[in-house]
Amino acid sequence: MPGFLKEARIHPLPFLTSIKRYNAKKLRADLIAGLTVAVITLPQSIAYALIAGVHPKYGLYASIIPTIISAFFRSSKHVILGPTNSASMVLASTLSSIAVGGVIIQSMPEQDKMALVFLLSFLAGVIQLIFGLVNAGNLVNFVSFSVTIGFTAGAGILIAFNQLKNFLGISVGAGSHFIFSTYEVLSHINETNLISLSLGLFTIALILFLKRFAPKIPGPLVSIIACGLLAYFFDLPEFGVKMVGDIPRTAISFSRFHFNLEIFKALAPSALAFAILGVIEAFSISKAISNLNGEKANENQDFFAQGLANIAGAFFSSIPVSGSFTRTMTNFNAGARTRFAGAFSGLIVLFALVFFSSLAKYIPIPSLAGMIIIIAYSMVSLEDIAFAYNAARADRIVVVGTFLSALILELQDAIFVGVFLSLILFLRKISHPQIIKVLPRPTDKKLVPYDISGSRCSQLKIFQVDGSLFFGAAAEMERKLRDFNTDKVNALIVRLKGVRMIDATGAYALKKFLNDCKKNNTRVIFAGVRSAVRKTLERSGLIKEIGEENITPDTSVALSLAFKKYLDNSICAACENRLFKECAAMNAAGREKK
Repeated sequence: MPGFLKEARIHPLPFLTSIKRYNAKKLRADLIAGLTVAVITLPQSIAYALIAGVHPKYGLYASIIPTIISAFFRSSKHVILGPTNSASMVLASTLSSIAVGGVIIQSMPEQDKMALVFLLSFLAGVIQLIFGLVNAGNLVNFVSFSVTIGFTAGAGILIAFNQLKNFLGISVGAGSHFIFSTYEVLSHINETNLISLSLGLFTIALILFLKRFAPKIPGPLVSIIACGLLAYFFDLPEFGVKMVGDIPRTAISFSRFHFNLEIFKALAPSALAFAILGVIEAFSISKAISNLNGEKANENQDFFAQGLANIAGAFFSSIPVSGSFTRTMTNFNAGARTRFAGAFSGLIVLFALVFFSSLAKYIPIPSLAGMIIIIAYSMVSLEDIAFAYNAARADRIVVVGTFLSALILELQDAIFVGVFLSLILFLRKISHPQIIKVLPRPTDKKLVPYDISGSRCSQLKIFQVDGSLFFGAAAEMERKLRDFNTDKVNALIVRLKGVRMIDATGAYALKKFLNDCKKNNTRVIFAGVRSAVRKTLERSGLIKEIGEENITPDTSVALSLAFKKYLDNSICAACENRLFKECAAMNAAGREKK
């Protein structure tokens, strides 16, 4: 295995292990699970393509090659990749907001528009592949729970409102923003097609009924079939009901695309958003499913697998893909034994596309809109929103900010806004290191804040520093140390046990503090320095400057050193602090013995 793959913990051919242990029993279980997932996938893929604003066939294509590729290379044997609600919504937002050559992508001819969609899948895949190879899987940890919840809820609202025109059977143009498009629909509410509305309501009612009383029956598929039969027998298109239309009966649909610098600049931000969103969504599902199957998710392996899936999908007419929670849980509950269950689901979708694609012309779009509204409703988790909102003030700001950004800005930008808010609030929190003056309490020698210790010392000060000393905290640390060190003393102990990280800016602030102490003839002792912090101090030259003997493992050793070398023991002997008296006496006895 190449060294860079080993360092990133990426297995180039993880499916080989599954093949070695494969048997007829696992094959049977995987086939059943794959068939069950495919039954769910067929109506969902068409619906997600509708959300994205592309022909339904592209949703089906996205459920074949990318799903098969990801099944072979992911770290989880149960996660299913393919078109999803949030990814489709981001694609719709991208197509309606980004212009190439001065023309909005959505308004381009079909061939030109889809060439850019396939390129977007390719670029997102390349970014994901690179992230995996350079061991950047931990980037997903920078997207907090609050960002995910706010983004998902905002996407759910957008999805539901954008389906109003299809649900009501109203013919209006695509708006640039959901508020304006919703206003456009409501202003034409008198044009509602009652049959379309009835089909949408029937779909919602049937899905909810089956979910409540017959959860093992695939409600979305049954409702689509039922509405398709109604459309066939009653010739609903004659009554103004829009249908999905013909889907080409082809096994494989190859695609071509090209790009130049202008196209790259236009699509790069959206490709990055897709790359991050896709892996976050898939990895979150991996972590959730790992609680059930005991597998350990591997972020880099998942980046690698999803990158391969999107790159391969780009050449086979696929829209960008991500992990589907619904299909993943269906795969798990159906008894999938290995990763090949996902591959079988893709093959079964391919089989259905070849032999049954002609039936798609009987699927009413209002029925799909009803199914999409159910999906959108499930994306808005009031329980999770309340949990994040009440947990902490920072989470409240993040979840609300991300949610509003999803509604006000372009959806792909909401991810970056949420991550930015999370990082800013996190940096603000950790940029306030706690620095207090302490002294040993006379009764039990425990270090307590200086102002309640009952003792004052003219020779010694002890500072306790807690927090990360990085660029964002250096200025405040320097100010606090300067404020505390206004009096001249013989020695100063700085307890760094609570400091886990220090960067060049923090080290430079300590250097300036040491220079100030030298001007006052104050000797500085560092106590309890962690190994990681010590390495930074060594590389910056501070250890050499302060002196190796003044770096002590703990405060007691630092105190002994101070009494032995820097303090006037006669003054300490008269101190009311019993510890100081004892240290002074021990030091005096040691000198006499010597």
